[in-house]
Amino acid sequence: MKLPDRWGLLAVAAIALMATLAGGCWNPFDPKGGDPEPPQYFQDPDTTTEVLSNFVLSWNQRNHDEYMKCLEEYFEFHLLQVDYDDYDGDGIIDEYWGLSLEEQFTKALFDGAYAIDL
Repeated sequence: MKLPDRWGLLAVAAIALMATLAGGCWNPFDPKGGDPEPPQYFQDPDTTTEVLSNFVLSWNQRNHDEYMKCLEEYFEFHLLQVDYDDYDGDGIIDEYWGLSLEEQFTKALFDGAYAIDL
C-alpha cells in the first residue's frame, strides 16, 4: 500500500479544516446544543439533600427569600470564640445569633456581593 504524498496529506487536512469551519460551533458530543437548564429550587423540600441543595443554590444566586426558607424559626448560628461580640447591641456578648440577625446579615451580604460561590 502506497502512502499519500505530501500534497495528498495537505489536501486531506484542508478538507478536514473546511468541514470543521463549515460546521460552525456545532458540538458532535452535545448535539442538542444550547445551555443547560438552570437549577431549580425544590418546592416543599422534605429531605436534607433537598434543603441543602436549596441552601447552596440560594447562596450562589444571592436569593435572600429562598435562603430564609431553608431556616427554621429556632435557627441559631453558633460563633467561634474569637468571633464573640455584642451583635444585637444589648450589652451582652453573643456566642450565637438567631434568625432575625441572620436575616439582616445575609440580606446585607447578598445585596453587597457581586457573586458568591458556595
